[in-house]
Amino acid sequence: QIPGETLIPDGKTIIWDSMKGFRIPKATYKFIGLLSCETTVGGRKYSTKYLTHRETNTIFDVQLSTPRLVKLLKGDSLAINCTVTAAWNTRVQMTWTYPGEARRRGSVTQRIDQKNTEANIFYSILIVDKVRDIDKGQYTCHVKSGPSIKAVNTTVIVYDKVFINLKRRRKTALEAVAGRKSYRLSMKVKAFPSPEVTWLKDGLPAAEKCARYMVKDYSLIIKDVAEEDAGNYTIILSIHQWNLSKNLTVSLTVNVKPQIYENAVSSFPDPNLYLLGSKQVLTCTVYGIPQPKIKWMWYPCRQNHSRTRHGFCSYTEGSFILKAGSNIGNKIQSIAERTAVIEGKNK
Repeated sequence: QIPGETLIPDGKTIIWDSMKGFRIPKATYKFIGLLSCETTVGGRKYSTKYLTHRETNTIFDVQLSTPRLVKLLKGDSLAINCTVTAAWNTRVQMTWTYPGEARRRGSVTQRIDQKNTEANIFYSILIVDKVRDIDKGQYTCHVKSGPSIKAVNTTVIVYDKVFINLKRRRKTALEAVAGRKSYRLSMKVKAFPSPEVTWLKDGLPAAEKCARYMVKDYSLIIKDVAEEDAGNYTIILSIHQWNLSKNLTVSLTVNVKPQIYENAVSSFPDPNLYLLGSKQVLTCTVYGIPQPKIKWMWYPCRQNHSRTRHGFCSYTEGSFILKAGSNIGNKIQSIAERTAVIEGKNK
């Protein structure tokens, strides 16, 4: 042994059998290295050297270079790299099973990378030139090291030609409510190869028009839905290499929860004192969505000498809706309504 030491068969630790050679049933690190077997026959010494190593069967990881589903056009080439990470003293056997195996449709190249100080990296690369219909199906990389067995696979689909299938998921007219945190416009899409996706809002690129619009896969996501998000949305799918494109338009209505943003009575001075028998004009200005309806109400009351939170008057009866010509309380000569655009709002 190097370093020098003579190992003599004792029938237990080292066993010599002229038909099998030397056997070491429970080898330790002591027996790993360069060994020299020597014998003397007729006064002549013969020797044979052996370099031994401690075998292990530890497979850390097995991966394929392709996704779980591979889509190809007829005539394309297929290349799948199976990568195995194993312990330093582990050696692996790598084999493939695939649809065209019986016809030898694929060629396999294998290599090992020992630059990693903590593991060995084994590669097996399967290549199929100009795929055909017979090449579609499951491709499996089998890895074996002693009792350790692992396998990874992928599925290959072969299409005859490029295509885009585009359908609506729901009806043409869609509805959302203002204030919703997120709303997704999506379509049913099946295409090969993957097309370029563009979303338009009222004919203009949506993502450029508003920072709240985000394109994800074949969907347009609208963040913090607002009233101005209502409109026509068009998805355009394009495969420029093959001069193929399709589009579809849906209409989005944004429902706004009823809300009165402004209401003010402009003719009430403070305090609200008027000369008995005088004529007064009261004006109420309102802005809201949808357009609010205005009703004038009269609340009968009696004088109260102590102040309340309602002023000098406390309510004693139910309210009355006032109409033109009404004689309830004060005589109402007329109630008129008109609309005007003030500061860009319809009031």
